[in-house]
Amino acid sequence: MTAGRRRGGDLPTRPHRGEAASEGGFTLLEILIAVSVLGLILVTLTVAVMMGFRNNARAEATTDRSNLVSFTTRVFNRDVASATAAPTVGAGCGTPTPAVNIPLESGTSAAYVVVTTSSPPRSALVRRVCNGATVVSSEEIGATKWSMTATASCTDTGSVPDTVTCGRLTFGGSWGGPEPFSFSLSAERRATAS
Repeated sequence: MTAGRRRGGDLPTRPHRGEAASEGGFTLLEILIAVSVLGLILVTLTVAVMMGFRNNARAEATTDRSNLVSFTTRVFNRDVASATAAPTVGAGCGTPTPAVNIPLESGTSAAYVVVTTSSPPRSALVRRVCNGATVVSSEEIGATKWSMTATASCTDTGSVPDTVTCGRLTFGGSWGGPEPFSFSLSAERRATAS
C-alpha cells in the first residue's frame, strides 16, 4: 500500500488542525431548547383540551336546563288549564310520590315526579299519566346528572261563593351541581268553582 492511501475498511482519520469537524449530533443547548419548546406546546394543548371539556359541560348543562324549563312550561300550563278538579300536592300514583297530581278528563291525572337512578347517577323530572293509582304512561321532561327536587303549592282564587280551590298552582324545581339552578312556574285553572 502506498503512503497517504487508505483501504476501504480502514477507519477514518482525525481531522488535522485547521480542518472543520463535521459531527452529526446535537449540542446540549439545542436539546434543552427543543425539550423546552415541546413542553410549552404540550402544556398549551393540555390547557386548551381541558377548557374545551369544561365549556362543553357548561353548554350541555345550559341546554339541559333550557329544555327542562321549556318542556315543563309547555305541558304544565296545559295540564293546569285542563284540570277538572283541584290538584293534589304531594300525592298521586306510582313511586316515588309525585310533587303534584292534576286531575284531567276521563278519570286520568297528570303527576309530576322526580325519579333518581343510581347507574348512571342522574335525576329526571317525569310526567306520568295515571288512571287512579295505575301509571298508564310516563314521559321524561328533563334530566341532569345532579340531584333534582320538585315542589308544588296551591293558592285559592276567586271570592266566596265562587272560590276556586287551588285555582293557581305553582310548581318549582331545582338541581345542584357546580352551577345550581332553580325555576318556578305558575298557572291558573280554567274551572270557575270546585
